[in-house]
Amino acid sequence: MQKLTSYILKDLFVAFLIITVSLLCLIWLIQSMRFIEQILNEGIPVSIFFELSALVIPTILSLILPFTYFVSILYVYNRLSSESELVVMHASGISYANAAKPALYFSIILVLFSYLLTLFIVPASYRNFKNLQDLIRNEYSSALLQEGVFNNVAKGITIYVESRLSASQLRGILAHDQRDPTKAPSTFLAETGTVNQTEKGPRLMMSRGSRQQLSKSGNLALLEFDHYTLDIMTIDKASNYRWLEPRERFLHELFSPNMEEYDNIKNLQVFRAEGHQRITQPIYVLTFGVIALTLLLTGNFSRLGQTRKIILAVLAILLIQATSLTVKNYAAKYSWAEFLIYLNAIIPLLIFAYYFIGEHRLKKTQRKKI
Repeated sequence: MQKLTSYILKDLFVAFLIITVSLLCLIWLIQSMRFIEQILNEGIPVSIFFELSALVIPTILSLILPFTYFVSILYVYNRLSSESELVVMHASGISYANAAKPALYFSIILVLFSYLLTLFIVPASYRNFKNLQDLIRNEYSSALLQEGVFNNVAKGITIYVESRLSASQLRGILAHDQRDPTKAPSTFLAETGTVNQTEKGPRLMMSRGSRQQLSKSGNLALLEFDHYTLDIMTIDKASNYRWLEPRERFLHELFSPNMEEYDNIKNLQVFRAEGHQRITQPIYVLTFGVIALTLLLTGNFSRLGQTRKIILAVLAILLIQATSLTVKNYAAKYSWAEFLIYLNAIIPLLIFAYYFIGEHRLKKTQRKKI
């Protein structure tokens, strides 16, 4: 029995590793494509590209882990069935429940690893990712100004650029500044300009343009200029304050946020939904694994294969995943929906586990009667 467990565990580990690494690389490449243009054309160092790309890996891994393990179980146990190895095991006195134990052992290890990811590694890496993005926004502001797009470079300031003459030279500039609530918003139009880095932060140097400002009395003030410098750093940037998104907060920061911040109070229910979802996310590894094992190791075996059972298993996890997203959206709005996050992960696990155990006991009873 120990040799059988080692044999199946080895196959599961190899399949899981290959599938996970392959899917992780594919999604990583897709995610990294958005950084490549900035690296090649707009002057951001390659080291920052690799750092940004590396910081998204834990988030991707935590999301795909239940699915890659599910596919690994389907592959390994379907191969054991198609090559009649499961039939031989059963004929030699090894029950299908014992054949499923290696996968359950492996799933427990993955659940613990997934908790490490979701509770600690993912929020830490995502926070560093957002901090690095913030750093790029300040030190490489010109690289973030896309052509033909209204760029929200900072809170309260939007810049439109018609085209680029070079990596730092801009043409056809429109900038709208409404950062200071004590002053009327200002709109700038300029033929050309550059974004330069200074000790006090990034500044937009505009040439041959005008500034339009509408006073509270409704009068329009127009100022034409040959050169004008606009500080494009947020007013509160000197305090190094940045509001933390739910995904970059640790569990205690989600359930016990700083109630002195208005944004935290406004997003309190969103925080709670994210926290509950993060607690239940690793359970899906076990849930998906039990679904795959139940559908592959119960019922009658056919020499024509188990395609129908595999399709049913895939449809089951797609339904659970779709329900998970729906439930989380409801929980972000209504506190009564929080318990549904747990039910969506646990109820399918209990149902399929109950069916698997019942099927195993039924076959065991039939064998004794024979």
